[in-house]
Amino acid sequence: MDTNFLLDVFRKRASLAPLEEVFDERVELVVLSPCVEELKDIAVSGGERDRHAAKAALELVAKAACVEVVEGKADEAVLAWAGAHSGAGVCTGDRVLRAGLKGKRVKVVFWKAGRPVRVR
Repeated sequence: MDTNFLLDVFRKRASLAPLEEVFDERVELVVLSPCVEELKDIAVSGGERDRHAAKAALELVAKAACVEVVEGKADEAVLAWAGAHSGAGVCTGDRVLRAGLKGKRVKVVFWKAGRPVRVR
């Protein structure tokens, strides 16, 4: 999951429960360390709504996700991780990142009308 997707869980008051339905299998939540760092930065210096969403997302990550430590900036790290994990799924709210994932063999999920939707 990238930073935008995690923030949108709380901005949109959405649920992650439908992810298993979207992927049609049991889901393990993996968040890369650069995304966690972005959330920490937003929790301190973002606008009020984003600060609250980032803090809630950090709590979710601490309770329910596996944090994988990787190098690089968040989007670059997600692209590299996706390339190394063929068949995995990437949840993102970032259109540029979605375009970058197009050539990778991963399932891409984004929000549409408050629900996660898989595009491939």
